[in-house]
Amino acid sequence: MKTKLLIVLAIVALASCSTPKYSYKFDYHDYNAGRKEKQAMKEVASNPGPVEIQPEMLVAEAPATVSPETSSAQIEAAAPKPAPLTMTKAEKKQIVKEFKVAVRKAMKNPKSILEKDESTKAMDYDLKMSLIFLIVAIVAGAFYGIAPWITYIVSTVAFIVAVVFFIKWLVKQ
Repeated sequence: MKTKLLIVLAIVALASCSTPKYSYKFDYHDYNAGRKEKQAMKEVASNPGPVEIQPEMLVAEAPATVSPETSSAQIEAAAPKPAPLTMTKAEKKQIVKEFKVAVRKAMKNPKSILEKDESTKAMDYDLKMSLIFLIVAIVAGAFYGIAPWITYIVSTVAFIVAVVFFIKWLVKQ
């Protein structure tokens, strides 16, 4: 009697969890399909095509005219700026010499250039704990064949703790 009841309950549970075959296609039919084609045909017919290039419209700037109302500050702002200053040969040689001296110093003592910040030398505590618990979760998952329930529980708990430490580390960042 109990087995028949269990079979009936199992069938009811499976039937209640399943969905009809076409239930995911509730919005499959496009009711505006014919209208879209007609509208697209109208748009294609009304499109004149590419615009012809007019050489008169390609002028970069118009000639500047100065009216009596403009101030001297506006005139100075509109004036063309002089070319940038160039270095003489003596200045160039001096800069090259200074550069060579700096390169020689760097070659003699490379550690001074590559000095690292103290925060990058050691891993953060929360990140370290997160990695440790993640490794524990992976190792426990690898031993699933030996003791399934124990390793499943240990793996799940270790993974949750690893996620908690990782989130704590992200919040600090």
